[in-house]
Amino acid sequence: KVLVLDGFATRIISSCCKMSDITDAGVSHVENLAVRRQPLPMLEAIYFVSPTAESVGAISRDFQGRRKPQYARAHIVFTGHLSDGLLHQISQNRNLCSRIAALKELNMEFLACEDAVFSVEVKNAFYDLHAAPAPAGKAATQAKIAQRLASLCITLGSQGGDLPLIRFDRASAVASDVASALGEFVQTAVSQTLLPTEAEL
Repeated sequence: KVLVLDGFATRIISSCCKMSDITDAGVSHVENLAVRRQPLPMLEAIYFVSPTAESVGAISRDFQGRRKPQYARAHIVFTGHLSDGLLHQISQNRNLCSRIAALKELNMEFLACEDAVFSVEVKNAFYDLHAAPAPAGKAATQAKIAQRLASLCITLGSQGGDLPLIRFDRASAVASDVASALGEFVQTAVSQTLLPTEAEL
């Protein structure tokens, strides 16, 4: 199979896998979603990508307006929750839908830096959260951090069946805002799974 990655998924894979791990799993090619690639219509592709308009658009272009498809079949795995709008966009591409073998969402929107160290890798987070006056991107940054924290916590909690308890500093406005965004995200986007939060420090 061919493994097709976008930028964020590439960093996720690189943080926890070696190339030998990938080839041992039966992958013969690893390709970049963002660049034009040679069609391989005899091979199946595993798309491991973030659930963004850019990545969904690139996948759609692989199976649109071609006499021969880019790949024989597509196994599409998103790093996180796919919005209804992007799912609808996929459903409108008949050529793509006819070749989808699987479409899944994983809670993998974080980087495994070490055995017990993880990063949600949100660029400009320090500035967006602490600058005064608050920049226009503060709410979006809080939402992205909350989404990726939820992804990490759900993944860690899935082994024992219980989600981890989140503690934050109530005296910190930044921590409180992120915790609030985390609670809102979990209630609306994680299939009504409750992630407990607790203000203790």
